[in-house]
Amino acid sequence: MLELLSQPGKALSVVMIMLLVILGVGVSGYVEEVQRVVRIGAVYPLTGPMAAAGTDIRNGILLAVDIINDEHDLDIPLASLIGIESLNGAKLKVIFGDSQGSALLGRSETERLIDEENVVAVIGSYQSVVTAEASQAAEDRGIPFLTALSTTPSLTQRGFNWFFRTTPNEETFVQNLYEFLQDIQEKREIRVDRLAVVHEDSIWGKAVGEHAEQQAREHNYQMVEFISYSSDTTDVTSEVQRLKDANPDVIIQASYVNDAILYMQTYRESGVNPQAILADDNGFIATEFLRILGENGNYILTRENWTQDLAESKPIAGTINQIFRERYGTNMNGFSARTFTGVLVLADAISRAGATDPAAIRDALLETDIPGDKLIMPWDGVKFDQNTHQNVLGKGIICQIIDQEYRVVWPQNLATEEPIWPMPEWEERQAVKLPFSPAVRAGDYVFVSGQKGIRNPETGELIEGIVGQTRQCMENMNRALAAVGSSLDDVVKVTVFLGDVADYADMNEVYRSYFPKELPARSTAVTGLVIPNMLIEIDCIAYSPLP
Repeated sequence: MLELLSQPGKALSVVMIMLLVILGVGVSGYVEEVQRVVRIGAVYPLTGPMAAAGTDIRNGILLAVDIINDEHDLDIPLASLIGIESLNGAKLKVIFGDSQGSALLGRSETERLIDEENVVAVIGSYQSVVTAEASQAAEDRGIPFLTALSTTPSLTQRGFNWFFRTTPNEETFVQNLYEFLQDIQEKREIRVDRLAVVHEDSIWGKAVGEHAEQQAREHNYQMVEFISYSSDTTDVTSEVQRLKDANPDVIIQASYVNDAILYMQTYRESGVNPQAILADDNGFIATEFLRILGENGNYILTRENWTQDLAESKPIAGTINQIFRERYGTNMNGFSARTFTGVLVLADAISRAGATDPAAIRDALLETDIPGDKLIMPWDGVKFDQNTHQNVLGKGIICQIIDQEYRVVWPQNLATEEPIWPMPEWEERQAVKLPFSPAVRAGDYVFVSGQKGIRNPETGELIEGIVGQTRQCMENMNRALAAVGSSLDDVVKVTVFLGDVADYADMNEVYRSYFPKELPARSTAVTGLVIPNMLIEIDCIAYSPLP
């Protein structure tokens, strides 16, 4: 009886037990039922403008709860047990609160979960501005609050006793963006001088902007534009025009999903073509981003915490993602993966505490030391700084959207693709979608469409100069012929389109090297070419009898 009274939220249960005693009804079964559930709260935007992200987050939480409550053959915390063993197999139950993306609602929902639902800990929220308010309510009540998503550095600089963060913060993430930028310049021998920063104006976006500007100064980049805007805006035409006029090499951007989509649509309409857009996660990794933009979302580079191709270096990530996909019909993303991990960390602390007393849970969180090989994240583990309660073992990755999939391109030890740099210009992407086939066989003849050599197909690098572009044209032509069972040896007629007659001699020298035996018939024309920076286009006809 005293043990129940000492646990938050059990007063009503004790009254019920006393009533049952008075009535002469057995209470052992009732007490067992009361003790079988550990209630935690989760405050996220389940409705409103951030609801799409809220759905991903909710699904990550529910999957973690299922793995904790039922036995699974998985090498992650609590998976091999049924429930929380130190509490006699108690099941974890999550009570959700809906912030609707509002800081005030986030706080009131946290208060409700603690005061009325009697949760022993809270996990939340998505936006840093909501987490700031919600965690204050938990701090005032002496209840552990863990954030798995909110990354504003100041959240762990408030001197709170009950607040913990598993995800790396923006100081780490922005530093990762600049480390990637330095690495790719050295590796590709390219040059980036001019940067622009675009950020929404909440405390999260401002933190990204401040750290991006600071890092730019430290790395001697020229900041040619700095734009702050409201995330609920419906028109960014003037902001995008400012960016177009500034002509940055790289845009660093922090946006939520609706504004990220709006900016991308306006970039395309306005013809904004930087070498790269380096996004700071959030809206650029939300499920809605690619669902709405489709192939127009390709080539964005974004910092991340998780992507499905981590399975190549971390098999447990692939196993969990497969379970997630079978249940929810979509892959995990950075939202669902981080909240999944956050729930496991919180449940692990409750298990080690062996009690639902908030102070005991807090003490257990401070002693957390989960190695990286027990996580689905690309982190070295989870271990909290004893003063700030920031996880000191977290780190980020850089992904690029390639064929509408998020692929790891940095760091090198986790990379599954080489980054495509620079990103193709909008006009060039449109040209790729033109209605013709690369090569068509008609009986014994093969007709190959005009081949361009503007980019290296392996790396996406822009090829400058007629020598390099002619060579790439010929390599592309050879691939197109091979796809229909032919080769350059079968070519009987070639047409070359040059943008500048001054390139004729250099083109000829490269061209001749691809026909060491008999030269095919050829026509050459000097004309305007449809894609910017394109110097040459070549098509051909081959005679390749079918067997």
